[in-house]
Amino acid sequence: MFVWPVVALVVILATVWWAAGVRTATLRSADEARDVLAVEHPEWRAGEMIGAVDGRCALVAGVPPDETVGVVFAHGDTLTSRLIHRGDLARLEEGPVDGAVRARLHLHDLGCPRIDVQLPNDAWGAWRLRLQRLSSGALAVMACALVALATMRARPLQAQGAAGACATPLHATTTPSRPRPGSLFTVQLTDYPDASPPGGRVAGEPLHFSTEGTGRWHALAAAPIDSMTSLGIRLACPGAPTDSAVFDVPLASASYPLERLRVAPPFSAPPDSALQARMRREAERAAAVSDASHATPRLWTAPFRAPRASRITSSFGRGREFNGTVTSRHMGTDYAGAVGAPIRAANRGVVRLVDRFYLGGNVVYIDHGEGVVTAYLHLSRHRVAEGDTVARGDVIGLVGATGRVTGPHLHWIARYGRVTVDPQSLLRVTSGEGRGAKGATPR
Repeated sequence: MFVWPVVALVVILATVWWAAGVRTATLRSADEARDVLAVEHPEWRAGEMIGAVDGRCALVAGVPPDETVGVVFAHGDTLTSRLIHRGDLARLEEGPVDGAVRARLHLHDLGCPRIDVQLPNDAWGAWRLRLQRLSSGALAVMACALVALATMRARPLQAQGAAGACATPLHATTTPSRPRPGSLFTVQLTDYPDASPPGGRVAGEPLHFSTEGTGRWHALAAAPIDSMTSLGIRLACPGAPTDSAVFDVPLASASYPLERLRVAPPFSAPPDSALQARMRREAERAAAVSDASHATPRLWTAPFRAPRASRITSSFGRGREFNGTVTSRHMGTDYAGAVGAPIRAANRGVVRLVDRFYLGGNVVYIDHGEGVVTAYLHLSRHRVAEGDTVARGDVIGLVGATGRVTGPHLHWIARYGRVTVDPQSLLRVTSGEGRGAKGATPR
């Protein structure tokens, strides 16, 4: 009597699982990996491709002169990616093959902790130099037979230190305790007795510590939007030749929705070589502002403010589908505004870039110092010039609809070094900078 309903239920559940159940994603082609990178890292230009042996991971090299390496890997039933930063590569092992090299890369904090690749000898020479740069010179290159290579296992990252470099053990905390990928957060040190600030790096970007007195120091840091479950903090006391301590920061989960837009066909068509070169030059100029900002002293004292008091029409992190094709991720916050409405500087800083870009239209980039940069896109008019020092709240331009847009608005960008973050996190973290505790776990 109850047999057929049970059988029917089992069939229904099995059908649902077959149609929508979680599966392990597999890389099927180089084009698929490039498509993932185009969505998750729209400003990065992918070049040559190396497929992993098992199809679960792939390496992509940046187009020269960009020496960055991207990793595309399976995460549940989707493919995702991450750009490798200095220190993400734990170890490189290589073994000879006739006319080629077979290598195994051991990575930190990635969804694919080990990648096996095989390359011709001439191609491997260029890749080895690129990977050595990413490992901060700490690679231990081991030549071995292939049979031995196949049995090797990754070693966990150990905290590095120089004996006597720190007077007391370092203790790091973060606010918030679990930062969200794609956001700014604060790193705090307690009971740090030295009068000179420590050195530090997070996601490949240097930290700039300021003292609060009584052994307390704090610095801004950024979690890249492609970060997974944790992020490493590397600290070095003055005079230490290597890292004095390495901490793991647990990250909150972050999922960003997909936004579908329609734009004029010229802006959604694949760019020709001349347009690609222009977009590359513009991206490099913007990146140069971010790099140079680390050498600028902090220029602000008050918290950052929103550049407009209007409604937010599109939030940070959304995947963007233009005319039916997913092409990028929205790496900023959009504010509503009619053409000609004022746009104000988020804080005191020096105007480093004023120009008209293909995608951004009329743009203004402001260097606020210690790695913090804000950018204002799609302006109808500029109200500042390169080299100007602006105060918090100064009018720097007017709302417009220049560049790739669906209508007049302000697209506001915040960056820490080259890491683009949610501008709302810049507002939050500077309004309560250095407060709170707990979060980082020492390795």
